[in-house]
Amino acid sequence: HGLRYFIRARQWEQLAPLPLLGRLLALNLALAVLSQVIIWSLIVWVVRPAPTGQPYGWGQFAGYVLNVNFVLWLWCGFYFGWHYLRRYKQAEVVKWKLAADVREAEIRTLKAQINPHFLFNGLSNIRALVLEDPARARVMMTHLSDLLRY
Repeated sequence: HGLRYFIRARQWEQLAPLPLLGRLLALNLALAVLSQVIIWSLIVWVVRPAPTGQPYGWGQFAGYVLNVNFVLWLWCGFYFGWHYLRRYKQAEVVKWKLAADVREAEIRTLKAQINPHFLFNGLSNIRALVLEDPARARVMMTHLSDLLRY
C-alpha cells in the first residue's frame, strides 16, 4: 500500500512508459534492498543467528533482494497495466462520443438546409425549368429527390 500511495502522490500513472520504467527501476531496487535489510536485521538480532553459527551470507541476501524485486515488478506491471487499460478504454469512449457528436452535427446541418424555404426555392426553380427545358427539369427533380432521400 505504501508503494501505491507513493506512486499516486507523485502521479506516476500519468507518465509515459519510458520515464516511468527508469523511476520504477530505482524505486523497486531501493525497496527490495530496504525490505531485506529490515528483515535480515530482525532475523540476526531478534530471532536468532544461523543454525551453523555463521552469519548469513551476502549470496542469500542478494537472492532475497532479487526475489522481492521480481515480486515488486510483477505488482507494478499489473498496477500500471490496469491504469493504462482503463485510460485506453476511457479514450475509446471519448472517441465514440465525439464521432456521435459529429454525426449529430451533420444531421442538424442537413435538417437546417432542408427547411420549407429551401424546398420552396427548389420547387420554384424546377417549375420555371419545366417550360424552358423539360429534360433538365426532370434531371433537377431527380437530384432533389436524391438529396431528400439522402
